Amino acid sequence: MKRAITGMTVLLLAACQGGVIEAELIEMAKDSAASQSGIPATSKFRNVRLSDSEGADLLGTVCGEVNAQSVQGKYVGFTRFIYSPTTGDALIAADPRGQDFGPELEKSAAEFISAFDAMWKETCI
Repeated sequence: MKRAITGMTVLLLAACQGGVIEAELIEMAKDSAASQSGIPATSKFRNVRLSDSEGADLLGTVCGEVNAQSVQGKYVGFTRFIYSPTTGDALIAADPRGQDFGPELEKSAAEFISAFDAMWKETCI
């Protein structure tokens, strides 16, 4: 079983390096990030790339930045995201500065940002 998993990992890695799978992963990442960003049809992206961090759990991870209009019609600014093909979801680093969440939610928001920053450094830098 272990040999089969290792073989699958090698095949997936080879496919990712071939460009076709990489392009598909990036499109899935953009779709997921856009769906969570204000008005999805207005989403703009930059610095989107496949992570080159090693490890089977990071294989196919996409890092990038997304900017979209809010429901008020203004662009909110580029925000980092990490897409995991394992879950099929993008995790977006919302910036809680300037928003009044109350003490409990501010603590949770700060913890999230701290955890996201650690994940970004491990996966995307």
